[in-house]
Amino acid sequence: MKIGLQQALSYRFDITLQIIYVLFQVAFILIFTRVVSVKLGKFSELTYFEYLASGYIFHNLLFLPRGGLLAFIRSRSFPMLFISPHRLSILILGFNSFRILWSLFIISIMFTVFTIIGGLNIPVLSLQFFVLMLVSFITAIALDLFASGFRLATKSRHDPLNLFIDLSSQLLSGLYFPVEYLPTPLKEISLIHPERYILTCARMLLTKTAFTGIYWQVISTTSLVSLIFLIIGYLVFKWGLKISLSLGTIDHY
Repeated sequence: MKIGLQQALSYRFDITLQIIYVLFQVAFILIFTRVVSVKLGKFSELTYFEYLASGYIFHNLLFLPRGGLLAFIRSRSFPMLFISPHRLSILILGFNSFRILWSLFIISIMFTVFTIIGGLNIPVLSLQFFVLMLVSFITAIALDLFASGFRLATKSRHDPLNLFIDLSSQLLSGLYFPVEYLPTPLKEISLIHPERYILTCARMLLTKTAFTGIYWQVISTTSLVSLIFLIIGYLVFKWGLKISLSLGTIDHY
């Protein structure tokens, strides 16, 4: 009874802290965008709040599914589930379903506050929005596949691709300011950053180009980049899983 009470209180405290943290992030963006002025270039028709808030939402969506595959492989139940007749993708989804739903709930709080207080107006019921959501998930899954495969094979705590994306996302993706204002060398490097294309499409949803052929041209390029990352991630994951299974080191960390 005592242990059960301690667990319940610890979970409630953790949940409360996460919600407070999200509300502080939202408050920071609402205040920050009112006291800071940034040249938005081709997105000059947007306010800085619309620019940053839309980017921040999709930035969090991009990181939503990441880590779930590796957590599944590291779990004690993985050996038994791996030899079960069920598809691996279904098992991974079931294993991470609560974490994904909770993350979506947290993002929905952020989105609701941005909409009600900040006046953010993203067309969430449009085909353009759902396609962008799908591309974002595919990109996140691709990065998770790469990370899991690399870490399975090398037992490293980090992988070079996700380390580069994590460290450079705030600078090279255009999260806080347009990449067109970066120095030329960094601007060229940003061309291989997948988040750059996703955030560009997210901002376009708030402009008049969202319902024109220009948007579909940009989303096509974004989809192609995501597909390339997905193929690379899948191949690296197969390589890492094969090595760890053959050496019997799949649970060595």
